[in-house]
Parts: sequence; structure tokens; C-alpha cells
Amino acid sequence: MIGVIFDFNGTLFVDEDKQRASWQAFARTIIHHDLSAEEFAKYVFGRNTQETLNYIFGRQLDPQEVSYYGEQKEASYRRLCSEDRKNFHLRPGAESYFERLSNANVPHIIATASGEKNVDFFFDAFGLDRWFDATLTVYNDGKLKSKPDPQAFTEAMVRLNVLPEHALVFEDSDSGIQAAHNSRAKYIIAMTGTIGESQWRQRYPYLAGALSDYNGPSRYLNTNWLAAPTNE
Repeated sequence: MIGVIFDFNGTLFVDEDKQRASWQAFARTIIHHDLSAEEFAKYVFGRNTQETLNYIFGRQLDPQEVSYYGEQKEASYRRLCSEDRKNFHLRPGAESYFERLSNANVPHIIATASGEKNVDFFFDAFGLDRWFDATLTVYNDGKLKSKPDPQAFTEAMVRLNVLPEHALVFEDSDSGIQAAHNSRAKYIIAMTGTIGESQWRQRYPYLAGALSDYNGPSRYLNTNWLAAPTNE
């Protein structure tokens, strides 16, 4: 049996534009200029809030500062999500995939760098408790190490009671894919977007595949294979 681990932001919900907009607005108030594409790739996408804030402020923030400034940014992010009703949905095929996983008793979990308020926001907005046990969700509780550290995924494996050789991780960021690889997960799927399949495969030859959504014939979306995987 394969255990399925999902990152959330970008992987299940395409939100890069909201992340960029909310972080840029915050950065302008602190450092009075925009973050570059390179800074987003290195210090924002896949990272936890504390690491990004430390970079923006140029120093190590204490926990109270992280909580205060982080919530300022995340409140703006959640507002942008709610206002864009047309695009406030999961990637195509995700709900059907969750339903198949649940019906086949394939263990699955969310492991995200998002904080508790954002996790609660998405569970409520998308009705994720239909398919996921919220109490098992791995999220940034202030102690979670930032990707590419593998902690989020190794903890998810513990909670699912699966070994790395029986773990499938869906990710969408460089740091997230590196974290999945560092966790020794056997199967890693990159979700495409601004980065296409060929680019992902060039960057990380060890990927099991790259997908744009949760539809299609991929064996990693096939619950029969997940329940009894072969090396075919």
C-alpha cells in the first residue's frame, strides 16, 4: 500500500498569484521595494513564514513578531483568495481523486508549510474534512522546519504509518521537491504551472512524473496500483 502525501499551496490549490501579491504588498511596507523572482524561488515558495519574514527583515524575528507580521500577510492572502471566486477552487480532478483514495482506503494526508489559520480556512472553504483527517494534517505550528528540510514529509509518513519506500509525494516548488527527495520518498510527482514538465524533469531526473491536474491515466492516480503497487 502506498501512502499519498500532498503539499497544499500550489499543489492542490493554484495560488501563486495570491502569494506573490500578498508578499509583495507586505515587502513594500517593510523594505519599500518588490521581491525579485529569484527571491521568491529561494525564500518564499515552499518555505515557512518565519524563514521568509527573517529574510525580508534581515534578522531573526522572535516568535511574537513572526506571529504578528505573519498574520498581517496571511490575512491579506486569505482575502485575495476569497475575492477571486472564479479561481478559488482545487486543481481539476482533485476532489475525484480524494474520493477514490478514501473509498479504496489508501492512506493520504496534507503536509504544508502553511500555518493553522490558513489550514482551517482551506478545510472550511473546500470541505476537505470529507477526505482528510484535520487532526493528522502536518502544518507550520512554529516548530516545523522549513523545506527543503524533510521534516514535513517524514512526519507525514509517521502519521500515515508508511515507510519512505511506500510514500508518494505531490509537490509544486523546488524546495518542496528537494524536501520530498530528502525524506527519501520513493515516488515524487511535480505539479506543473509556471514550470512545465520538461523543465521539472531536467531539474530533478529522479521525479516519478509531472502532472498538470489529477485527471488522466497516470498510475499514480490509479487507486488499484496504489493499493497494490508493482514495479512495472
